[in-house]
Amino acid sequence: MKREYEHVTVKQLSDMKHAIGFAGSRVTGTKHHKYKAYRNYFTTSGKHEGWDELCRFGFAEGDPFHGGGEGSMIYRLTTEGMKFLSRLFEVEISEGT
Repeated sequence: MKREYEHVTVKQLSDMKHAIGFAGSRVTGTKHHKYKAYRNYFTTSGKHEGWDELCRFGFAEGDPFHGGGEGSMIYRLTTEGMKFLSRLFEVEISEGT
């Protein structure tokens, strides 16, 4: 039986990285790589199938976004989503400024 995360697409990974502003140039540390996400959101003009799937996996959560027009959504990575990216990219990812 495959684990749900094995179905995460390249586009979903790209969107997750975009949500937290991930850039390799902002990773610190030589032995223990670390990245502090300076944001955690991704807005859409409506429901987004890829993000909705990430929500089902437990990697994201979404809410209506009233500042972006009718039907807009704002998605954020959950702790599990952050842990998933941390394991995948071998970088300790945390929220903070």
